[in-house]
Amino acid sequence: MNEINSRDHVKHDPFLTWELYAIIGRIMFLWSSTEKDLRREISRLHPAVEKKKTHQISRLIKLWKALLLESAVEGPAHEEIIEAAYLRLNKALDVRNRLTHGLTGLEGSQEGCKETAYLYTELNGKKQKISLTELEETADSLNKVYSYMTTVYFWTQKPIQPYEEIAYNEFRNRIVIR
Repeated sequence: MNEINSRDHVKHDPFLTWELYAIIGRIMFLWSSTEKDLRREISRLHPAVEKKKTHQISRLIKLWKALLLESAVEGPAHEEIIEAAYLRLNKALDVRNRLTHGLTGLEGSQEGCKETAYLYTELNGKKQKISLTELEETADSLNKVYSYMTTVYFWTQKPIQPYEEIAYNEFRNRIVIR
């Protein structure tokens, strides 16, 4: 994401405008699903905690990470997976918050060229310009964590058996940001 100092923009190329709208919808849908899964996973890790409803998503993410780290059977060996999922969620959360609370404009200046499609946001006094490509990467990353949330739980709650090492390493390589 790039910081911007210019006025808010609204320029329309119909194709890019719909692409931007679609990616915003995809990110919002994924967040709704992710939040439900976070609550389910927290409840599975520590049923008493879920009785105290946490409304702020960032707190849910921190709680999920803390409970996973606390219960991870192989501690340090599992930290990499937990940390990778946590980082992906936090990065996507920043974009989600900008879309939900700070969207100020959009731009799609060259017909059909994704590299020229941007959303403009301002949140907590900081303006940013987010490209369509960055939004697609955010949605893909969030989808990956959402899809793997139960698998993160599965792998971190038991010792890795020798016959499982290949599958475990393949999973780790898919979720860890390199």
